[in-house]
Amino acid sequence: MIRHIIFDTETTGFEPSEGHRIVEIGALEMVDYRLTGKEFHCYINPERSMPDGAYQVHGLGDDFLADKPIFSAVADDFLIFIDEGILVAHNASFDMKFIESEFDIAGYTPLENQVEDTLLLARKQFAGGKNSLDKLADRFGIDRTMRDKHGALLDAKILADVFLALKGKTPADESADLLAPIAETDAGEDVITDDNATIETPTIARGKIIITASEKELQAHQKMCSMLGEKSLWSGH
Repeated sequence: MIRHIIFDTETTGFEPSEGHRIVEIGALEMVDYRLTGKEFHCYINPERSMPDGAYQVHGLGDDFLADKPIFSAVADDFLIFIDEGILVAHNASFDMKFIESEFDIAGYTPLENQVEDTLLLARKQFAGGKNSLDKLADRFGIDRTMRDKHGALLDAKILADVFLALKGKTPADESADLLAPIAETDAGEDVITDDNATIETPTIARGKIIITASEKELQAHQKMCSMLGEKSLWSGH
């Protein structure tokens, strides 16, 4: 069983070393490349004011976040949810430095989870192309019309489809059998050493197709051979 946690964060800025904090976490559970329907979502009081630039990105202001729990109050629930799952994020180094910083501030030891970065996967498959989450969603035909502003849970749901597409799997529609991998055969692996990112190239099993002639076609063939004589190319075949 392979368990992934597809997640995204929203923050007050770009650098936790400059005092910026997480204000939202959205995460989805995926088992064997199928969304299970289990989600983790919370808004977090960053214990600081929201810069206008960050507010323009996600729309989460000081008044809205004032009564939300601080990170240490949700840390245990988040740890229980992710457990030992492989963490998947887009530009994972950004999200992980904030996650690690928050756990450090709350007095927790560093996470030991494996991390997969969809940005690294995309750069391997589309070298030289634009590989933002929006661009990848457009490339794979994934609906993002609801994304007028960034939101951790919504972005995680878009990322789940992008992740499956990068892995060569089917879209993450929880209600359909389309969640099954496109092939049940063993997949060959092409491992990227950067940040433990892995690309799997599925091997699709293809059966041999045998087409046989009908009785009528055989009779017509025999009649033609008789007309051509014993030395014809097809006589005896």
